[in-house]
Amino acid sequence: LPIPPQTDPARLPVAGAGPRPFHLSGELARQAESVRASAKLTIAPSGSGVPVSGAIDANYAKGTVELANANISLPNTLIALSGTLGAGLQVHLSSTNLDDLLPALEMFSEHPPATLPLKLNPGRQGEAAVAGLVSGRLDAPQFQGQVPVTNASMEGPAFDHFLPACHASRPTTA
Repeated sequence: LPIPPQTDPARLPVAGAGPRPFHLSGELARQAESVRASAKLTIAPSGSGVPVSGAIDANYAKGTVELANANISLPNTLIALSGTLGAGLQVHLSSTNLDDLLPALEMFSEHPPATLPLKLNPGRQGEAAVAGLVSGRLDAPQFQGQVPVTNASMEGPAFDHFLPACHASRPTTA
């Protein structure tokens, strides 16, 4: 997902930086479909905000971006991505505190929530996970997978286990 153009990078609610300079390799030719590039990026915590670390191995060819391996770590959340943007992207997420995700919601939502209604119980090793496939165009993504949650509460009532199968898509207008 692109960072909205009005976003000031100095005000992002996450803090991570890649190596400087980073290296891209590829072939440039006269025909756009023959352009290829690859990047291996490392993200290390820096500055203020939620510390972010990880590694991204990406390739670009024939108008598509493939994430061979992308791992992102937040204080209580691990995210792993692999696949092709706009075609099929495997997503795996595991979190013991969903508040780690609030800065991402701030970056990509016009009206982000101040808090999330789902709270994980740290005393009982509460955890939420996501395992599935994001497919479809980048402007109309669809997700299908499992979203297991253990030892959590939803705006009050607590529960031990919840294992929904999920199919989600962004609302569209004609």
